[in-house]
Amino acid sequence: MTWIHTHTGKSLDLLDPLPSQICIEDIAHALGRICRYTGHSHHFYSVAEHSVLCSQVVSGGLTLGDGRQLSRQALLHDATEAYVNDLAAPLKRLLPGYKAIEARVWEAIAWRFDLPLTLRDEVKLADLRMLATEAPQVLPWPPPRDWALPIEAVPYDGVEVEYWSPDLATSRFMRAYEALS
Repeated sequence: MTWIHTHTGKSLDLLDPLPSQICIEDIAHALGRICRYTGHSHHFYSVAEHSVLCSQVVSGGLTLGDGRQLSRQALLHDATEAYVNDLAAPLKRLLPGYKAIEARVWEAIAWRFDLPLTLRDEVKLADLRMLATEAPQVLPWPPPRDWALPIEAVPYDGVEVEYWSPDLATSRFMRAYEALS
């Protein structure tokens, strides 16, 4: 058995995921209930809240069309975690099979939501900058030097983590998706 059963009752085959098996409601629901930093934060901080914040910061200063597309990419950049969960980065590097499965799930998500198979550099940088922004706010210890963030990954000014509840995170993720669709 290589499939999972989702919140909305769909089944997703992890070895052969199809775009038709991908559902935004499942993504929003799951990401609203998955905690960043493998749960090692002061309070519950969801992947959905992180994704909404990434979506908000990535489009600053761009034209409406380009900003909207980048915001959609940023909102959905961690969508695979709704189906394969999130693993700590060091564990991901130790599990090459996981990365292959995650890549197949991303391909189905990308096809379903008309996203590029490779996220734009602006989205990747926004994700790193959000890491630099949120980690000092949510972690009980300062981020270690060995995270080796690039020099460009400077924290965003004025971006505050609010620690949304799972239901609120799901709702705000859906609202952000609807606004960008």
